[in-house]
Amino acid sequence: MPPSPLRVRSRLVVVVSTLALVIGSTTIAPMARSAAETTSPAATEPRTASLDATGVTYTDSRHPTTSYAARDTVRISRSRYTGYLSFPPVELQPGESITGATLTLKVTRANKSAARRGGLVATPVAGNWTAAGLTSRLAPKTLAGTLNKAVRARTGRTVTLRFSGVEAIQYLAAGPALRLRYSTSAADVRVARSDAEAPKLEFTIAPPGSTAPFSFAVIPDTQNETTSAANPRFGDRTQYLVDNRDRLNLKYVLHTGDVVNWGWLVPSQFGVATAAVQRLADAGIPYALAIGNHDTSAVGWNGISGSTGYGGSAYAHNPDCPSRLGAAECRSRLLVRKTGAFNSAFPLSGVKNLGGAYEAGKVDNMWTTFESGGTKWLVLTLELWPRTEVVAWAARVVADHPGHNVIVQTHSYLTARGGIDQTNGGYGAKSGQYLHDTLIAKYANIKLVFSGHTGQAARRVDRGVHGNRIVSYLQAFHSRATNPVRLVTVDPASGLVATSIVAPYTDETWKQYSTSDSLALIR
Repeated sequence: MPPSPLRVRSRLVVVVSTLALVIGSTTIAPMARSAAETTSPAATEPRTASLDATGVTYTDSRHPTTSYAARDTVRISRSRYTGYLSFPPVELQPGESITGATLTLKVTRANKSAARRGGLVATPVAGNWTAAGLTSRLAPKTLAGTLNKAVRARTGRTVTLRFSGVEAIQYLAAGPALRLRYSTSAADVRVARSDAEAPKLEFTIAPPGSTAPFSFAVIPDTQNETTSAANPRFGDRTQYLVDNRDRLNLKYVLHTGDVVNWGWLVPSQFGVATAAVQRLADAGIPYALAIGNHDTSAVGWNGISGSTGYGGSAYAHNPDCPSRLGAAECRSRLLVRKTGAFNSAFPLSGVKNLGGAYEAGKVDNMWTTFESGGTKWLVLTLELWPRTEVVAWAARVVADHPGHNVIVQTHSYLTARGGIDQTNGGYGAKSGQYLHDTLIAKYANIKLVFSGHTGQAARRVDRGVHGNRIVSYLQAFHSRATNPVRLVTVDPASGLVATSIVAPYTDETWKQYSTSDSLALIR
């Protein structure tokens, strides 16, 4: 059995009060009101519901067969102990939605390692977990995509953690648990439960018709998923989004370019891509696809001297180019604007909620809109390394829509390390830095920027000239094994924007890429 808490020296003792948590919305069948909930407010005002933990326990890796019933303390460390808190279901009336929840950890004693390094991490637990049945070999799985960033703990301080996601509410609202771990092995934590300060979750509940969190998805480079008609990964991803539309409250899907590899020369690649995207269209989910270099005539040679085989190198050097297009056209700076095959596969006429396009009948530069949670959104899709006149057009679009929160997507904007791209790729028009200085930083309603093209994933935060926060994300991956997609959850009430990367084909969540930011949204 684990040692008595009274014998534990130099531990971190924690009493649970509140942890800032913004989560999605759901509706649960009405139940009898618990005594812990506040009295019913006016129908137009939000209310709160405070729930005491029903299970407080931990696993001990040194005694794996021991069963742990609910007890008064939870010991936590990275190397040995994992603690758990379970809660009863939150009770909602018809039409109500949860817009937030809080949980705070009050530190009464912390060892030096806890104060200096690492921190406490909380993650929702999936499944019908109970403290009584827990052993270290039968520990519940954590919910994908909602891992908290570690927060250091110091004696006498209050630790506030934050995590979010539409998925989280499905479990916390239904009454499962939180898993507590410490990210530094040298730290040892004890969560104390007492009648005076029992662990609590406090939910903020909005009345019917109020704003509720929603999500949109960002698909990264899919070029490697289109070279074989037998490759199911692109379609598996879009089917996942369709199947989970209600659960995620999914409102929109972006794609940051390189939809295909060199589909203008091998049309079957567009066949794979259009079949996958058609699943979104059939479900009525609006989407916008940015054009990457692989989606243009700039790419299409296997790089072997004298060969006319097709591959990922510059098509301008393919001996096939002069005979196919004419020698005068065999310049990458010209070929990158040849997007006829892409526009035939994904015509402008198929774009939902289209507001306008820079060139008639072309999806290369366009804007669309959608609304959710009492907020208006404008999705601005721009060509790769855009031309000066395109950026000027985009600026006019943004300036004409001051009441919309603007999302910008283009194929290349961030570098692999999260810096702003300083080049035009050698054959584009303007750099990412030019786009930032001339457009993105100039307008307070531009909130989010998405790009791909290089590296794996990155995030950066910049300040616009009006002092507004702008969060930019890179997701490229170029996976040959699975099908990652970034899920972005927006809480209009708080301005919290949280993201996670999931890979439906292999049922993975890459928690190292999870992010959480607060933005001043236009309502």
